[in-house]
Amino acid sequence: MNRLILPLSILAVASALSGCGHATDIVKIGDNSYMLRSEEYRYFTSSGSAIKDGLYSDARKFCEGQGKRMESLSDFARDHQPGGSASAEIRFRCQ
Repeated sequence: MNRLILPLSILAVASALSGCGHATDIVKIGDNSYMLRSEEYRYFTSSGSAIKDGLYSDARKFCEGQGKRMESLSDFARDHQPGGSASAEIRFRCQ
């Protein structure tokens, strides 16, 4: 029984630290313009800027897959608030 306590404690802490997130698919919002959004729920602090960086990485890969370059149109990031989540949104085009 005691040999199970440590592994279960480690699993509980890892789950609390990882939190969970939700990212939308890339959405076409206009002629050659797109939007991508993500929201993360964590038990501790989480950075909207870090989420935004990940979205830009996804957008670059999306455009590169079309043989184009990603151009940022706008972005927004909100850090984690007590009882809430951190989120970010970017709008971009592939050129």
